Amino acid sequence: MIHDGRILQDLVGTDSPSVRIEAILGKDVHERLRALGFEDREIKADGFAGLPSLFRGDGNGIYLYVNGRYIKDRMIYRAITEAYRHVIPSGKFPVVVLFLRLPPRPWM
Repeated sequence: MIHDGRILQDLVGTDSPSVRIEAILGKDVHERLRALGFEDREIKADGFAGLPSLFRGDGNGIYLYVNGRYIKDRMIYRAITEAYRHVIPSGKFPVVVLFLRLPPRPWM
C-alpha cells in the first residue's frame, strides 16, 4: 500500500485470510484468534474471533466485511460486543474479523 509516494505496508501476496490477518495485526494477535464459521442456505459467515484475553480499549479491533467490502455497522458491532459482554472487562472491546457473504438483493 502506497500513500503520497510512501510505502505504508508491503505485504506478501496470499489468498489466505489467516496469513493476511497475521501480516496486518501481528503474530501476537493472530495467535489469540480462533476461526469461526456458519452457513445457512445463501448466508455465510466466517472469520476469526479473539480469545477473551484479547481486547482493546476501543472498537477499532472489529473488522467487518460484507461480500468482500469493508463496512461499519452499529447493529453488527453491538451484536459482537454483546457476545463478549460477560467474558471481557467492561468498557473493553473484542478483536474480531468477520466476513459475511450475502446474496445480492435489489433495493426496495
